[in-house]
Parts: sequence; C-alpha cells; structure tokens
Amino acid sequence: DNLVVNGFSDWFLPSKDELALMRDNLYLNGLGNFDTYRYWSSSEQNASSAWWEAMDSGNKAYTSKPNTYFVRAVRVF
Repeated sequence: DNLVVNGFSDWFLPSKDELALMRDNLYLNGLGNFDTYRYWSSSEQNASSAWWEAMDSGNKAYTSKPNTYFVRAVRVF
C-alpha cells in the first residue's frame, strides 16, 4: 500500500485478467523472475475472497484472503 521503488509510488496489484496477461507474455517467455506458485490479484470474489493464478499451470481460482501467496506490484507507464 505504501510501496515506493525508484521514486515511484503508483504501484498496484494487477487484476486477474492482467495477471493472466503477465503469465502469457512474461512468465511463459522466461521473463520477470516469477516463482511458479500462486500470485494474488486485486480481483475480489466477495469481501473475504480474492482471485489468484498459478504461474506454472495457469490454474486460477478464488480463495480466502488470509492465505499467503506471492504478489507482484505493477504500475501503468
């Protein structure tokens, strides 16, 4: 929420659709130094659940927010 990198503070978590694009365009091409495990998206299913995507398999689903998964902050440029 308060991330500042190289002077930029406009970072956000990608939506589930943006995360899928990151998998297709970055991870599958060996770019981005992603782990193979699950990444949170900013897309909520409801107040207590949000969507994730596994980079290796492309599986995606929603689950309870207290679960611990990776995050990848992004910014528009």
